[in-house]
Amino acid sequence: MPVERMRMRPWLEEQINSNTIPGLRWINKKKKMNFSTDVPF
Repeated sequence: MPVERMRMRPWLEEQINSNTIPGLRWINKKKKMNFSTDVPF
């Protein structure tokens, strides 16, 4: 049976809003358009 997964955008918004990932935050929280991280990729 297929596994139901959350779509990327809602998952990412949830991670940012819950502060689950240290250093991940909104640049413009009002518009929820951009985010930044202190972790280098």
